[in-house]
Amino acid sequence: MSKEEKRLQMLSMISDWQQSGKSKKAYCAENGINEATFYYWFSRSKENNMTSGSFIT
Repeated sequence: MSKEEKRLQMLSMISDWQQSGKSKKAYCAENGINEATFYYWFSRSKENNMTSGSFIT
């Protein structure tokens, strides 16, 4: 799996978690995801949102 494919997969998981309404811990446990890995990708996704160049007007 390429880095880009892994990034897209993790961003998809973050989106799925947000729609689930569950805590990060519960979502990770149910889906067999390492919590540290999930938190890493979650923080990266927030960084990407902030640096996307979008402004709220």
